[in-house]
Amino acid sequence: MFRGRLNGVDSIAEAHYAQRALAAAAALCGAARHAAADVEERLAGIDTGLSGLLANEEL
Repeated sequence: MFRGRLNGVDSIAEAHYAQRALAAAAALCGAARHAAADVEERLAGIDTGLSGLLANEEL
């Protein structure tokens, strides 16, 4: 958290920490986006005519 203007060592360290935290959040979002795309692709390949599968309204 910023406690001062960007002219002190603490403020610069906090800015670097915030930058790393944003980069980590962006990486997690990218991983989640890829995982969601993989799931969507796999679900698209499921044959809904197979016996034993329930429709959404049956769940």
